[in-house]
Amino acid sequence: MFTRLVDRRGRWISRTLTSLRVPAFLMGCGLLVLANAFLQRHPVYYNRSMESFFPESDPRLQLYRQSRQWFPSEHTLLVVYRDPQLWTPAGMQRQVRLCRELENCPGVHRVLALATSPAPANPLKTVADAVTEAASFENLELLRQQIQKTPLYFGVTIAADLVTSALVVQLDRDLGGPEQAGEKLEHIRRSAHDLMQKENVPGLEGPYTAGTLLLIHDVYEYTAQDGRRLQFYSVLLMSLVIAGAFLLPEIREFWRAKRAGQITWWRGLWQISLSTRWLGLPFLVIYSALTWSEALWSVVRGEMTMVGSAISSLVAVISVVTIVHLGLHYRELRGETDSYTALWQTLHYLGPAIFWVLLTTAGGFAALLVCRIKPVYDFGMIMMLATLLVGVATALFFPLTAMGWRNLPLHTGRLEPLTRSWLAKLLAALHRHPVLFGSALLGPGVILALGMVRLQPQTDFTNNFRPETEIHRAYRFIEDAYGGAGHLELIVDTGVLLSFSNEELKDYLDQIRQLEERLTAILVSTEQGERVSGISKAISIPDFYDFLDHIPLAGRLLTPRARLFLLAGDVKRARQEIGIAAAAIPAKLWDSARQQAVLPAFWNGQEKKLRIVLQARERLSTWAKRELLQQIE
Repeated sequence: MFTRLVDRRGRWISRTLTSLRVPAFLMGCGLLVLANAFLQRHPVYYNRSMESFFPESDPRLQLYRQSRQWFPSEHTLLVVYRDPQLWTPAGMQRQVRLCRELENCPGVHRVLALATSPAPANPLKTVADAVTEAASFENLELLRQQIQKTPLYFGVTIAADLVTSALVVQLDRDLGGPEQAGEKLEHIRRSAHDLMQKENVPGLEGPYTAGTLLLIHDVYEYTAQDGRRLQFYSVLLMSLVIAGAFLLPEIREFWRAKRAGQITWWRGLWQISLSTRWLGLPFLVIYSALTWSEALWSVVRGEMTMVGSAISSLVAVISVVTIVHLGLHYRELRGETDSYTALWQTLHYLGPAIFWVLLTTAGGFAALLVCRIKPVYDFGMIMMLATLLVGVATALFFPLTAMGWRNLPLHTGRLEPLTRSWLAKLLAALHRHPVLFGSALLGPGVILALGMVRLQPQTDFTNNFRPETEIHRAYRFIEDAYGGAGHLELIVDTGVLLSFSNEELKDYLDQIRQLEERLTAILVSTEQGERVSGISKAISIPDFYDFLDHIPLAGRLLTPRARLFLLAGDVKRARQEIGIAAAAIPAKLWDSARQQAVLPAFWNGQEKKLRIVLQARERLSTWAKRELLQQIE
């Protein structure tokens, strides 16, 4: 009973689409115009933030957003280069020029560099000044040793080889929209590269620029480029397939008829030109399905993630298969009946099969909606819409394109398609040698099944890029020469630090130091089996607290509480803490403390949270990163 009902409905729909093919085509064109107009006013934009990888309910995302509220610090980039002449006046001035160049770039808040940082032995001078004033090799060597013992510099602005230096570029909190932010990041990278190219120093490597925002930006840029390339080649291959299915038989039939004297040149060329409509129809269906789904997605969400670039090629595959299947069956029936009968029989015979295939395909993409990763969820939703709309576009545009405006009589004189003879030969070979062909199919399946056992999630984000890309080379250089380009934050609960006594504060900071030492002692295994440090640097309050020891006289006068007040920028309470001895502290130190309060970036007194910034290796395997995170926790 259900079969008869479906058959009757299918017969009615087929005849209706055949009879109303002109209004259906015009309706499809109208919907396409409306969708285009809507997208002009409400375009779908790419969400290039890290948050776009997570669903809104994810607890990790909520914690990340809370941490941004607790510690509203800027995003950073690393500009790393190796300069054999770094410890010369010319090398230091080169870094000063690079620092100034980057500070003038739009979107840059501040740049931290070794050359412009206070010298450990005399914080009232910069390291560049100390190198310039070093009268002998012994003085220069002493300065290098002091910097090696300073946690704020060693492993942060200078690597272990003492010739690889890093500039920490702190970005503005608001970089504008995705396009504006991308332009600013590209400008920073290009400015650093251009300046160093002008220096023309022998043996200089870099600079290489890396950072989370730049990594995400490059992912979207390369994905968009690859999406356009994928779309071009899919369209090219699609055109070749359609030409082979529809144009080559027409050319072959024209050549046979011309040799037999049954047709003129103009008549044959006219028939071949009419067959080119089969090339335009898939493009119309693809463009319509993509435009309609994008318009619907603009209403529902209004943004896309990086997987959106692969949608067009997948929709092209689905559309071409649908159109070619319908078109070949229609052309085959045209050799037996008129165009009206051939069209409605094609729709009636293949319509249900194509409907269920598209519905099944859409259901397969809809299965991705259970995924909690937002880009995968968005991809599944858009592909489900686009797949269903391929069927709608086909129903609206295929009848008129295939049949034309009027009914045409029987199309006689067609040759047997080459594909039919090829398929007949293939089926005969399969029938004669079933074991051979079965083994040929089973062998690759077994190999693929064994390979699936070795699959593991990929967490090395740099593997999204080809080895020759600039961002991949940057991370490879930084990981090898500098120690790590990844960024982690460890947030721990604390008491009210400003209310601690001097002894309590000293003991607590000792505990934080011990924690930092344990974190930097964590070892993980690389893919080559080598055991390396997973955390190359841990920075928190004690590192700035200890740096005050280098200030002449101040290191002995400043009590633990006074140091904490000084790091908080509370000069008044710091003076009160040390009393009359405050007069011996250089005025430049008080002014610097007022202008650059360090404590709020690492401790939130209201929430009683303390932050430890970890510099971690990015290019690690999944298991190594899991091991690293477990040991950190």
